[in-house]
Amino acid sequence: MKIAASVVRLALLATLATAVRGGTVTYQPRAGTAEIIAQTDTGATFTSFSLERGSGYVPGQAYTFSKDWTAIGGGPDQHDPYIIGDPISVGTAWLFRALVTHTLWGATGGLYYDDVATNSVLLQEAIWALEDEYYVPEWIMDENGQFIPNPDLVPPPSNFYVQLTTGIFGGGRFAAYTGTQIEVFNAWDDTTNVRADRLSVLHAVPDEAATGALLGGAVLGLALLARRRPREGRVDGR
Repeated sequence: MKIAASVVRLALLATLATAVRGGTVTYQPRAGTAEIIAQTDTGATFTSFSLERGSGYVPGQAYTFSKDWTAIGGGPDQHDPYIIGDPISVGTAWLFRALVTHTLWGATGGLYYDDVATNSVLLQEAIWALEDEYYVPEWIMDENGQFIPNPDLVPPPSNFYVQLTTGIFGGGRFAAYTGTQIEVFNAWDDTTNVRADRLSVLHAVPDEAATGALLGGAVLGLALLARRRPREGRVDGR
């Protein structure tokens, strides 16, 4: 979508103004897994995954956060060229919803929580792949000065969870998620004069009544892929 620079700046201001500010959040890695444990200053704790392969955080440091429907800023890897916010993909939303409702299958058999150490690494890689985080640069500028998806892309890692979502939603670039079950925690570093974007992670909106609608279309894909073994991979932690 082509957006003039002035419109972009106004949209950014509007995005930040309407974001739900939620106090502070701290992140900690879960030992032996690729999971991230997030805890807010109100004591709420949830398990999550990083949306941005190029963004980092200091374990235990308190960051101001906002709750949005997009990953704001995208960190240093040009995840979002317009800095307004990058919507998560339908594949990412489906995987994370299945995870938090304990219905996500495991890559080595059973369910995700039967082998968290293995499955969490594959799931984090899959989320980065579905969010185009392995494409560097993800965006390039065309002859009209507009950002477009980079047509010369190196295929991202493929594993059990990438294949699972591809079997359900089809291949190529996934459509943006437009539902309301999954939101994004965007962390901001306010310790300096310049407000710096830190890690954006996934958060499930408490609404169990809608679970069936999100998962209903996946039964066939799960049946076809349940026995398929993934290609081994590892999170580079960059």
